[in-house]
Amino acid sequence: MEIYNRFTDNDGYCNAYITCASTGKAAVAIDGTTVHTALKISLSKLLPLSSETLQLYRSLFRYVRVLIINEISMVIAELLHKIDNRLKQITGKNTDFGSIDVILIGDLRQLPPVRSTPIYKTIRTSMIGPHLRRKLKFYQLTTVMRQANVAFSQVLTKIGNGDVLDEHEFQLIESRFFKKEDVATLCPDGVRLFFKNEEFAAYNNLILSQCENKVLSTSVDVIIGAKSAEQEANFRLKLHKKSVIDTGGLPYHITFVVGNHYVITTNIDVTDGLCNGAVGKLVHLEFDESNTLIRVWLEFCGSDKVDRKKRQKAAALAVQNRVGNLAIPIELRTVNISLASDRKCIAKRKHFPLTSALALTIHKSQGGTFDEIVYEYSKAHSQELVYVALSRVTNFEKLYITTKNDNSTFKFYHNRKQAASTASLLQEFKRLSLNSVQTIAKSVLDFISNRNGISIMTFNCQSLNSHKYDLQHSVTRQTNVLLLTETCMTHDNPIEIPNFNCIVQFKRDTVPKGGVAIYQNKNDITNIMTPNIEINIAHVSDVNVRFSVVGDICACLCKLRNGLQIVMVAIYISPNPKLDEVEHFIHRTLLEYTEEGSKILGTNVNKIPLILAGDFNINFADKKSERLTTFLSKTLNLKMNNDPQESTTKYGTTINAIVLRIMHELLK
Repeated sequence: MEIYNRFTDNDGYCNAYITCASTGKAAVAIDGTTVHTALKISLSKLLPLSSETLQLYRSLFRYVRVLIINEISMVIAELLHKIDNRLKQITGKNTDFGSIDVILIGDLRQLPPVRSTPIYKTIRTSMIGPHLRRKLKFYQLTTVMRQANVAFSQVLTKIGNGDVLDEHEFQLIESRFFKKEDVATLCPDGVRLFFKNEEFAAYNNLILSQCENKVLSTSVDVIIGAKSAEQEANFRLKLHKKSVIDTGGLPYHITFVVGNHYVITTNIDVTDGLCNGAVGKLVHLEFDESNTLIRVWLEFCGSDKVDRKKRQKAAALAVQNRVGNLAIPIELRTVNISLASDRKCIAKRKHFPLTSALALTIHKSQGGTFDEIVYEYSKAHSQELVYVALSRVTNFEKLYITTKNDNSTFKFYHNRKQAASTASLLQEFKRLSLNSVQTIAKSVLDFISNRNGISIMTFNCQSLNSHKYDLQHSVTRQTNVLLLTETCMTHDNPIEIPNFNCIVQFKRDTVPKGGVAIYQNKNDITNIMTPNIEINIAHVSDVNVRFSVVGDICACLCKLRNGLQIVMVAIYISPNPKLDEVEHFIHRTLLEYTEEGSKILGTNVNKIPLILAGDFNINFADKKSERLTTFLSKTLNLKMNNDPQESTTKYGTTINAIVLRIMHELLK
């Protein structure tokens, strides 16, 4: 995201990216919004934007270069095509996604939306083909963020893939089976995960029935369109049996107990974190004069992304109700529920969008992370269901598995043989692996690994202290030597880079920025030393670098295992330099490596291979810089290695450069 912003000419006015997700809970996790809200996509038919709305969206998308969508497992093929069509309409371009980059993030092993087909499957009854999906490039993330236990993480991957587990892996999973009686003691506060709505509702009702001071809230249902009292009674009975999914997130009954946790069942305000799946603690029930429950107050602790706006708006009301400043009110909502296929009969339901969070369905838990869970396992559960349930917990030791009938055999029935249900998933993984993204990092790593020799990386830090962790990238870790510029590092206080030693560094005391340094990988056995240039730089009176207005420079001499030597020089030139001053600065500090310097000193170091790299603050793409390249060529026999027409900054300039000489000796 930072890269897109850096290379988009928006002057910091707005971001070059939009982050969104398939669900409200996933959107909150990334400080985004839902796909449907971001692109004004309805759940049913995709309607074209009005001319006024279209102009607004085109203005909003003026600088947008990439759309990032989280929890891709909850996106179906139809939605992907709606996204494509909407972006085409907004940009006015008839290319895929309107020529906007789209990054889809998620785990395809997880559950698809309820009653929907996974994104990687083609729906036979649909006119929409898989061409969009097949054009997507694949990049696999390898770091597991939720589980620290490597063995457990590997077992989860095999469960998700439907692969056969070995005996040790079965023992690992089966070691977490417990009887319900034991779990009640070992994990009284853990989240209970069930497959069916009636199972989780039964558990919630059982626990709530044992609570004191409970308040039962029933929805207000108005049936519209019934032709008779008998038909209305039938419709009402049908309505009461519907799941929360089919009633717009409004349940028929809610049992409230102050101190218990409740989960929001619909998106109230995703931008404020009040989304479907958010869990809060009930702290207060508010009644009107007729003792009717009109408002419930929840506290959403542990996340600074939830209810910031709502808390501010409800501050006065909170004082009036004598609740803490962390509590926010959840209001009654009204939805229309269709009761007949012709939509002529509907129910208007009014209730709170909440259910007890003592237990959750596995579908509802998807996208969530819990410290401890109790999962009621069944051999009838689908492979995806088992994978999602087991992968919600952060600590393997806090995973408790029970069975419905308290079966004491404690047998894990899945993954005894290759699961047929995951065949299409594995086929998709195979297809994706053959269509992977060729990243710059991978290209560089392949380049390094396929060649013998020393690898050198140049990097303009713009403050090494701020970016030292960026240097833990896989490419950097495989590099032998780092030539760093604009380190902003004081001369007597080197900054530690993991797995690297500082060989030499320099920065003038008279300027706040600048600075150069050379680091060597701790695993590199190349003999690297600082040559006489350091003494020359520090003590030549007429070119005292410590007080120079031109720049900083440092060098090291590298003795390769084959006996050859190479001089590496890092340079930083202060902004807006005069070319004659830059030439004079380089000439005097590198004098001994010129032909005339070698004659004076009686050496032949002018014939040693040399690399001069860094930030020259001179645009080599500009013809005015030809004077400097000519000087470097004639005086030091240095030729530019990078293409001056390939910019090194977001402004299209090439101020960072690598110039070198006599590399053919090393290539031999």
